[in-house]
Amino acid sequence: MDITFNVEKQLICRTDNEKPVAKSENFLFAQFTFSGEWKGTKTAIFNNGTPYNVILQDDRCLVPWEVITANGFSVSVYCGNRITANTAYVMVIPSGYSEIVA
Repeated sequence: MDITFNVEKQLICRTDNEKPVAKSENFLFAQFTFSGEWKGTKTAIFNNGTPYNVILQDDRCLVPWEVITANGFSVSVYCGNRITANTAYVMVIPSGYSEIVA
């Protein structure tokens, strides 16, 4: 599943209506569309209290599973000799998944 963002100059805006569920791993991706000034290596910052930086490949990356919690997480990006953006917030639905304790 992809959550999508548009980055126009320094403003990031989420553009999808997906509803991520907590505790997912290797499933949620972030796809970005950038205005022309964003050239060079781009890095996404995912944060739910601890920041995780992920270098984008073709303006897309896997969202770190550590941030996909019921509290939700924020997303920002930076690039080059440093263009930065504001922060977008992603709400996350609590999961029904639980570990089996033997």
